[in-house]
Formats: sequence, structure tokens, C-alpha cells
Amino acid sequence: MHVIAGDKSSDVLADLEPAADDYYIVKYRWSAFFQTYLDLALRTRGIDTVIISGGSTDVGVASTLYSGRDLDYNMIVVSDACGTSHDPRAHDTLMELIFRRMARVRTTDQAIAMMQRASS
Repeated sequence: MHVIAGDKSSDVLADLEPAADDYYIVKYRWSAFFQTYLDLALRTRGIDTVIISGGSTDVGVASTLYSGRDLDYNMIVVSDACGTSHDPRAHDTLMELIFRRMARVRTTDQAIAMMQRASS
């Protein structure tokens, strides 16, 4: 499935609508870092850790993870908040073998617990 700007499929879910102080960064390629201002937005706020999830483990998630790691961010992938419409073996292989070499792979519950500990 392709998401096209202006198409209903590219709309942000109501529960995820950006708040007034959120950044809304539109991406045009697989990586959220490629030709966007995501890196600048993160660095100006002093953020060095990125938590990532998404609907295409083997495309957008992988590409963004590789880019973020190359930019020296600490990367966390939320395994049960990612998926693929392609072969599920790709998702499993990436989570179990590849991503663990460059990121912390955590479940949603584990990621929430990490954020709660960090904010207290």
C-alpha cells in the first residue's frame, strides 16, 4: 500500500493529532530523517534518543532506524507497535536479528516504563 499526500490514507488519526507544541514533520522518502528537518528539531531540543514504531518494519522503520543510528541517536524500536503488509518473516528477522545490533528492541509496555522512569 502506498500513502499519498492529500489522500485519506495519509490522514493522521484523531488520537494522534499533534498538540500545539508538537512538531509535525512530513516525510517524503522511507527514512524520516532524509530531507526533513527531524534531525535539526531533535538536536535543538537536546534530544538524543528516538523511539520508533510504524506500519512498515522492513521499509520505513528500517530506513529511519539506520539513518538515526548513523546520526548517532540512541534508537529504540517498539516491536509490537510495528508491522508489515509484506512477508511477516522480514519483521521477525529484523526485530530478532538485525535491529538488536543497533538499537534497543522493546515492547510497548517496556517503552512506556522506560519513559516513566526517565521522567521521574
